[in-house]
Amino acid sequence: MALTGLSYVYQPLKGDRDIRLLRLECGRYSDDLRCSLSIVHLDDEPVYEAVSYAWGETIPSTSLLCSGRSLPITQNLSDALRRLRYSDRPWTGWIDAVCVNQRNLLERGRQVQLMRDVFRGAKQVVIWLGEEAADAHLVFTAISRYKEKFQNYSGPNRSETSFSWQFTGDEQWALFTQFGERAWFTRLWVVQEVAWACRASVVCGQLVVDWQLFSAALCDVKFDNTSVSDLAQFSVISIRNITSTSKSIVQGATERSSEGERSLAELVSRYRHCYATDPRDKIFALLGLRASLPAAAFPVDYTKSTAAVYKDFALYVMREEANIDILSASCHPSPGTSCVTLPSWVPDWTKTSRSYPGTTVFGNYYHAATDVVCSFRLGEDPNMLLVDGLLMSQVAHVCRDWVLSTYGNLEKELYPGESPGKLVDALELQVHALKEAMLTAASSQIYGGKAALRRNFVLALTGYSNRNKYTTANLEADAVILYDGYLSWMKKFLEAIRDRRDFRNDPELVVTDEMDEFALAIGFKPFHHRFCRFSDGRLGYVPEEAALGDQIAIFLGASTPFLLRPHGDAYIIVGEIYVYKMMDGEALKDPHLQVETIKLV
Repeated sequence: MALTGLSYVYQPLKGDRDIRLLRLECGRYSDDLRCSLSIVHLDDEPVYEAVSYAWGETIPSTSLLCSGRSLPITQNLSDALRRLRYSDRPWTGWIDAVCVNQRNLLERGRQVQLMRDVFRGAKQVVIWLGEEAADAHLVFTAISRYKEKFQNYSGPNRSETSFSWQFTGDEQWALFTQFGERAWFTRLWVVQEVAWACRASVVCGQLVVDWQLFSAALCDVKFDNTSVSDLAQFSVISIRNITSTSKSIVQGATERSSEGERSLAELVSRYRHCYATDPRDKIFALLGLRASLPAAAFPVDYTKSTAAVYKDFALYVMREEANIDILSASCHPSPGTSCVTLPSWVPDWTKTSRSYPGTTVFGNYYHAATDVVCSFRLGEDPNMLLVDGLLMSQVAHVCRDWVLSTYGNLEKELYPGESPGKLVDALELQVHALKEAMLTAASSQIYGGKAALRRNFVLALTGYSNRNKYTTANLEADAVILYDGYLSWMKKFLEAIRDRRDFRNDPELVVTDEMDEFALAIGFKPFHHRFCRFSDGRLGYVPEEAALGDQIAIFLGASTPFLLRPHGDAYIIVGEIYVYKMMDGEALKDPHLQVETIKLV
C-alpha cells in the first residue's frame, strides 16, 4: 500500500512492562494489510508470536492501515506480514518496527530493555528470511534430506564430525552462497531474538522448517569449495555462535546462576562482525543476553552519542569484570573509515575484528600479567585512561606478510600441466617472507648459539597457533629439519611448479608430516599480524599497522602484552601482540622492570 492518508499516532505506554501487540486482520496475500495495536502488560502473559527479521531498506517504502491510519513499513516487513496473515482469523504478534514508536527515543530505550522478555514470552518466534527463490528451495530440500539421514542430529550422542555434509557441484554451492548472503544472517538483533526463543520456526516465502533442525543442518555444512563467499561462511559462523549462546543461556538458567553466561565483553566481541543500523545497538542489542544483568546496570539510552556509549561500556566492563582485557579489542589506526571518534583505548565496535569472528586475536590462552590485580582510572582529561604496567622494548623490524598453504592444499590448488598463474608469484612471496623471518631471528642476540636459535625461532614462529606442539624431547631434531629444510624444500617446490613438473611423485619433494604441520602452524599466524623483532632481540607478532619505535607494554592484570605508540607524554594503543617468552608472566619476574603509570589517549 502506498504511503498516503493520515499518519498513525501512537498511544503512550504507561507501565514499565507495557508493550504493544499487533492484531493483523485476516485476508488473502494480495489484500491490503489492516491491523490495530493494543497495549498489554507482559506479566499478564499475553499470547502472541514475535517476528525476527531484517528491516531491509532503512526508509519505509510502503505502509499498512493501523486503525484506519497509515503506518509506514519496509517492503520486507510487508512481505512477511502477508505470509504470516491467516485467511480466516486474525494473527497476533510483536514486531519492533510496528509495536515500538521508533521516533520516541525514551520509549525505544525502555522497550529494548524488555526485548529479552518479549521474545522469551512469545509462544513462537518466527524467523523471516524473505521470499523464496531457487536458493531457498535448494537449502530447504537439503535440510529435509539431512533430517532423514541424521535422525539423531540433536540427540545426546551428537558429535561435531559425525553429522557433517556438503553440497555438490558449483551450481549448488553458488545457490548456497546466495542463500547465506540473505540479510537476516548478518543482523545483530537476531542473536537475542533467537537465543531466548522457547520455540522458533524459519520461514522463507511458503517454506517453513523448525529452527533447531535448520541450525543443526547449517552448522554441519562442511566447506571445501573456495567459491563460497566470506559472507556466506560468516552466516554459518553466526548460526554456530547463536546456537552456542543459546546453550550458554539454557545452562545459566538451569544452574540458576550467571556462571553459564558469557561476559558482556565476550558477547560484544563475538558478534562485532554482525550488522546494526544504529551503531549504538552494537552494545544495546546484546545486553539482554545477560539474564543476571539488571536494567539499571547499563541503561539503554538513545539520547547518548555513539562515542559516549562505547566509552561508558568500556569503563563499565573494566570495573564490573575487574580486568582490562577489553582493551584487546582496540586497534589504532582503526582500519578503514569510522563513523565515530574515540580515544585509542575505547574499542570501535563499528569496525570488524582483527581476528576471526567470535574471537579476540589471542583469545584467553595467555597470562602475561593475570597473576596481579589490574589498576586503572580516568585522568583529569576524561578521554585519558591511566593504567599501571611495564614498558619494555621497541619494534626494530617488521617482516612482510605471508599466507602459507599446507602441502595437501597446494596439491589441490595446482595440478601438473596447468598454468602456474598467480600461484608462482604467491609462492615467491612466501619464500622471501620466510627467509626474511629467518634472517630477522638470526639477527637476535638473546637466544644463544645456532641450535638455540633454531629452537627459539621455531617456537616463536609457531607459538601463537601451536604453543605446545614443539615442546617435546625431539624439539632439537625437529627444529633443524624445519629451520634448515623447509625453506630449501619451498624453493625446490617453486622450481617444480615453474617447470610444470609432476611434483607429487618427485622424491626430492617428499614432505614429512612434521613439515606439513609446520606449514599449517605458521599459516595460521595471528590474523592481520606480522612476525617481528624487538630492540632487545625478542621475537613476536605485531599488528600490520605497527611502526618502528612502537613499544611493548604489559598492563597489570592483562592476558596479553600490547603495542603502544608514543603521543606526547602519553601513548596510543596500536593493538594486542604476541611476544615469545613474555606471554605467561615472565615480565613480572624481571627485577629490571618497574611498574609505572601509563597514560593512554
